[in-house]
Amino acid sequence: MSKEKTFSQIVKDEIKARLNKKNKPVPKDMEAVLKLNEKEKRNLICEMFIEKGSITDPEKSYHLEFVCDNKFDVEKIVYLLHEFEISPKIISRGKNSVLYVKDSSAIVEFLGIVGASVSLMNMENSRILKEVRGSINRRVNCETANIAKTANAASRQIKDIEYLRDNYGFDKLEDKLSEMANVRLQNPDVSLSDLGKLLDPPIGKSGVNHRLRKLCAIADDVRVKKGDA
Repeated sequence: MSKEKTFSQIVKDEIKARLNKKNKPVPKDMEAVLKLNEKEKRNLICEMFIEKGSITDPEKSYHLEFVCDNKFDVEKIVYLLHEFEISPKIISRGKNSVLYVKDSSAIVEFLGIVGASVSLMNMENSRILKEVRGSINRRVNCETANIAKTANAASRQIKDIEYLRDNYGFDKLEDKLSEMANVRLQNPDVSLSDLGKLLDPPIGKSGVNHRLRKLCAIADDVRVKKGDA
């Protein structure tokens, strides 16, 4: 069974399939590189990538790099990338210099420069999917956090109301607070908005929240007075 090709190999194969090798320039120094026209620059960066470059599968991460063992290659690649408005960073790896790019937009731009249009579209699709997944995950996490926050608040409210019932008595509360306490105990899983609709007369979410906070504050006062705090 043949080994599945890496994304980097697929990009290189795509470049090789369209690369025009007729009369290809072989610059011996930077002076010769500077004299290249745009088409020749594109061909040269294609050849440099095939020989010294690699690109990570965008499903995993965004990383384009060139590994160079001499100063001339570093100067060539930096110049060529800058010509197409891509700015690589440079680090040392053993005896080699590594030029790398991690910005996804710059890598997409590079794939367009070298003519790897199929790989470019695949990467764009991958980026879109990642953004959609990230957006969904953030929304789910936010909703989960809100649900947990609401559940914790409701649990505390019920605990405080039960404490008031057993240690203070609802008959000592204002009528609207007594009603609120009873409605909350009878509907422990109902949202604040829906709780408000069960009151007579109905009130809004903020009104319900205000009454429940007042009940919790009274419960705290009673605990302090009874030494239960």
